Amino acid sequence: METPLVELPITTRDGIFLAHYSGKGLAELDFPNANGLVAPRRAFNAKQIPLQILRWHRITTDALKAILAGRDPKDLPPLDWTGKTEFQKAVWRSMLKLSAGKTKSYGEVAQAIGHPKAVRAVGSACGANPIPVLVPCHRILSSTGKPGGFTAYGGATTKAHMLSAEGVTISVGLDFDPSAARAHVCAKDARLARVIEKVGPFRLAVTEAHDTFDELARSIVYQQLAGRAAATIHGRVKALFPRARIRPNALLAMSDAKLRGAGETATLGPRLATGKNHGRCKRRRG
Repeated sequence: METPLVELPITTRDGIFLAHYSGKGLAELDFPNANGLVAPRRAFNAKQIPLQILRWHRITTDALKAILAGRDPKDLPPLDWTGKTEFQKAVWRSMLKLSAGKTKSYGEVAQAIGHPKAVRAVGSACGANPIPVLVPCHRILSSTGKPGGFTAYGGATTKAHMLSAEGVTISVGLDFDPSAARAHVCAKDARLARVIEKVGPFRLAVTEAHDTFDELARSIVYQQLAGRAAATIHGRVKALFPRARIRPNALLAMSDAKLRGAGETATLGPRLATGKNHGRCKRRRG
């Protein structure tokens, strides 16, 4: 039977992280969620926690706070990568060599580990990194200097925030040139070009997704309505919740009459909460 990991919180200025320890070392590190915290899956009595793990936790805490402040840590706890592939471990070891303020592209990491064509696989290994921050996947960028992927809460915005603390500035925006894309499409399709001219200037903008379920609710509302009407209804629905944060269980418990009073149909609750309850919206770590 597999021994459960010991879970211990770490309070930082960026929220509460959750460290998971095995008998071999630090096995996982969870980012804070939308509320600035993470919930332990199980509770541990302090007297039941081995002294070795408590020592590792002190090292982890110091290291995490140092990196979030833009500094190199003095020490790291032992890292437990049991069950991970040799390729993944090679990628993560390469990232550990990057000091604060230094970045590499996915392609440069692929070159460094002797697999120059495995750029996509390097990106996948970054996304599978179970110990973000300490194993600094936030320092890996696309070949053009764009943030690339980052699956912690806040996505590329969180990545940019962490790099900013290290003195590195990156642009979080669209991964293409809107003017060039518009010109290309218009040159290829005259009929579509006329439609584009009628629609007017390109107005799409990247905004930070503050909460997974809020974004799901927004998408459902915008599927049913358009433009200003959707924005109005979405705002009214958010106003029904404390701090305007939509929570699936609270939404399920809400009466149909209350939802209809905000202008939304009764289908929003089941559609949103079903994804949550079936595990379709799990937050990845790094």
